[in-house]
Amino acid sequence: MLCLPPRGKPLATRAPARQHPPQDRIEESDMSTTPSIDFTTRGPSETIWERAEVEAAFQRFWHEGCVKEDWNAWLDSFTPDVDYVDHFWGPLKGREEVSIWIEAVMKGVPEVYTVLDWYTIDNDVVVFHCQNRRDNPNYGKPGETGPAYWDFPGLSVLRYAGDGRFCSEEDYWDRSGARKTAIEYAAACERAGAHTKESRTLRGYWPVSPAWARIDEAPAPSWSGRTDVPSITKPAELRALLGRE
Repeated sequence: MLCLPPRGKPLATRAPARQHPPQDRIEESDMSTTPSIDFTTRGPSETIWERAEVEAAFQRFWHEGCVKEDWNAWLDSFTPDVDYVDHFWGPLKGREEVSIWIEAVMKGVPEVYTVLDWYTIDNDVVVFHCQNRRDNPNYGKPGETGPAYWDFPGLSVLRYAGDGRFCSEEDYWDRSGARKTAIEYAAACERAGAHTKESRTLRGYWPVSPAWARIDEAPAPSWSGRTDVPSITKPAELRALLGRE
């Protein structure tokens, strides 16, 4: 069953479970050896999971991380030895590496938040499509011609392992779209004089429903105010943090 949260604009084109986005939408990462998680080698799950259990785990995963931005709580959605592959940032192994990555990346782009388009569940596999959103800090001001927000899409595959946790995640996203929207967003920030993380951490356009995919409170990311968390925007910076240089 494909689950579609009501939106204020047309939904993106649907994609079936287990199918990756068209390769012309994905540019080569400078981590050229990034492997994919091979579901075919692992074979199908030996367990038939109750859909309600997998869906509850996914809702928790989404609400703690993408909505509340409590990345510490979000980490508990994964097994300790989780395999995580982002096709820009590269492979990560275990919660510790995922924690280092997610806090530093989100601090590096404080304006980006994630809006759910759709998700589908096939036993232990969850596939979801989302928009990475930047709100226009200058929207509604005299002379501003830019949109209310800029989006670039992403698609991810999770694999459920039981006990409310996922053992793997694989992320794909539109890098060319990310660059284009970043340039347009930066120009809007210049027009608005928005030069601090606080002035850029706007979260004004959540989906109408479901309730677990939105929040009405002001954003309070777990990286906020932490001097021990660096800001990174490049894979080379992540490799240095992980001691892979």
